[in-house]
Amino acid sequence: MLSYNVKFKLRATQPGKPTPINLLVYFDKTQFKYSTRQKILPEYWNSEANRPYNKKTDPELFKRLPENTKRELEVISFRLDEFNGAAKTYFEYFTFQREQVTPEKLKEKFDADFRPDQPKKEPKTIDLNTFIDNFIKDIENGKRLTPAGERYKLNTIKNYKSFKTQFDLYQQKHRKKIQYKDITIDFYHSFLEFFNKKDYHLNTIGRHIKTLKVIVRAALDEGHHTNEEINRKQFKTFREQIDTVYLTQKEIDKISELDLSEEPHLDRDRDIFLVGIYTAQRFSDYHRIKKENIRTLENGQKVIELHQQKTKEKVTIPIKPELLTILKKYNYNLPKTYEQKVNTNIKTVCKRAKIKDKIQTQSIQGGMKVTTTKPKHKLITTHTARRTGATLMYLAGIPTISAMKITGHKTEKQFLEYIKVTKEENAQNLALHPYFNTNLKIVK
Repeated sequence: MLSYNVKFKLRATQPGKPTPINLLVYFDKTQFKYSTRQKILPEYWNSEANRPYNKKTDPELFKRLPENTKRELEVISFRLDEFNGAAKTYFEYFTFQREQVTPEKLKEKFDADFRPDQPKKEPKTIDLNTFIDNFIKDIENGKRLTPAGERYKLNTIKNYKSFKTQFDLYQQKHRKKIQYKDITIDFYHSFLEFFNKKDYHLNTIGRHIKTLKVIVRAALDEGHHTNEEINRKQFKTFREQIDTVYLTQKEIDKISELDLSEEPHLDRDRDIFLVGIYTAQRFSDYHRIKKENIRTLENGQKVIELHQQKTKEKVTIPIKPELLTILKKYNYNLPKTYEQKVNTNIKTVCKRAKIKDKIQTQSIQGGMKVTTTKPKHKLITTHTARRTGATLMYLAGIPTISAMKITGHKTEKQFLEYIKVTKEENAQNLALHPYFNTNLKIVK
């Protein structure tokens, strides 16, 4: 059971005047004080025994007291024993439930048992805009953590701030401060219209709707409102599969063979990008590979071991010869860089490597399907490296389950939706399968 200590103490005493008795509970370097609503003359209080005089601790003194005083002291002692027993019960409960004990929780328990008729104070509520401000401050300073008990990442905090900016602009446009009661399906459609008129992409709109739902649900859970419209099916987020590209082996070779020795920043970010291809990891994982991540197996194969930041999955990645060359170049400690820089520089590198096929993409923007055509090098980002690595493993015939052990995908469906293989590439890959290379005997 959780360790605690109970004491009873008189308030500031005045001889001849009844003095209130306080309950003091000490636990985990914390003191909880609670009024017992009992009073006693200080001259009848045994401070060493922590109780009124009684026939066990003070037999001679107790014997000389008037009968009515004895009865009063016995009633007080009985009441204090009730408080002591209640404290024991509460701590047993908290231990069994594995709950953290706080003064607020203890007060709630004592009030329920010893103040049943006391009117409950209505919880102090704050309006939606104030809650949004506080929510963002709390995730910035670490007061509010993720469901996994971790601090929010900088990109996530940035997304919440971006939502607040758009929410403020929406309120300015409608000349109205939105309250909890205003979060309805009608508001939802109005919010969508606001974004569509700004020609926002569907995934951007979906991200802002998701953020709104997280915040309003948090306020609901914390007792600031009772509006549950946010949980209706119609109040949905959106996410579309963006047409993304991957690099072929020939294109990777072109990138690798570029002489960038005169431009160290391009050389560095090209190498970091290639590490992303050869490991099939996210940038948040592959850019931080250090010597301590390298291990040699019993068969002599060198591998990289990482705990993925997003999923917390541990992955073990065999080191390809091309990857080993890059790691040796930097003494197994990749140089520091930033995702934004790599995103910019890798486009320049791919343009230099003449990766300029015209790529047609489709997306929903402003509520309309939009088709655009761009040179391939303009579509290359740090995430292209991971998608390329996963796709090349698939084309190389590596079993899906084995590839997933490296990428960290949870299901085969997720993995297959993630990779990018054209119908022509799929046909070329299948042509190597025995089914298309052997004469099958037909049994008559």
